[in-house]
Amino acid sequence: MQKKIVAIYGSYRKNGNSSFILNTVLNSINKEVVEIQKYYLSDMNISSCKGCFYCRKNENCIIRDDMDTLIKSIKNADKVIISIPIFMFQASGNIKLMLDRLYPLLEGENGLYTKRMNDKDTIVIYSQGSPNNDSFSKYMELNKTSFSLLGFDIKNTLICTKSNNIGTAKNNLDLSSQAENIGKHLFE
Repeated sequence: MQKKIVAIYGSYRKNGNSSFILNTVLNSINKEVVEIQKYYLSDMNISSCKGCFYCRKNENCIIRDDMDTLIKSIKNADKVIISIPIFMFQASGNIKLMLDRLYPLLEGENGLYTKRMNDKDTIVIYSQGSPNNDSFSKYMELNKTSFSLLGFDIKNTLICTKSNNIGTAKNNLDLSSQAENIGKHLFE
C-alpha cells in the first residue's frame, strides 16, 4: 500500500527558503512508494475561525472552504511536513490561520479535549531572519505543544537561519544534507 505525505507550504514565497528545504526533503523520498499531496496556503481559500464551537460537536468546521480538503488529507496521511516562516517573532499569518482552523481535529469541551485522529509523524521546517537557531526557541516549543495537542507528533525540526534573503537555504549545505537525510529515512 502506498504511503501518503501531506506537505504544507506556509511561505508566501514559492521559491523561498522554507520551500527549498521542504522540497529537499520531498525530493529525497522514494516516490514509487509514496504519494505526496502539496498544499500552498497562500493559494488556498481559508477563512478565519469564527470561534463558534460548531466543531466541538461536529467533526468538521461550519465554514465551507479549502480547510475541509486539507483536514481530510491530514487525517488520511501517514506523515505531515509543514514549512513555517517566522514573521515578527511567530508564524506567518497564513500558518496561524491554518492552526486556528485545525480545531476540528479535537473534540470535547472546556479544555478537556481529545484527538479525533491518530498521531501523525510530523516534520516542521522553520525559516527565520535571525542568525541564531535559538532566537525563537520558546515560540517553537509553544508550537510543538499546540501541534501535539492536535495530533501532530513532531519527529524532526529543521531551522534555516539568516533567511531574509532567498537562496540562504540553498547555500547551507549542512541544512540541505539534514533535509535529504530526513527524506531518505522518513519511512524507516
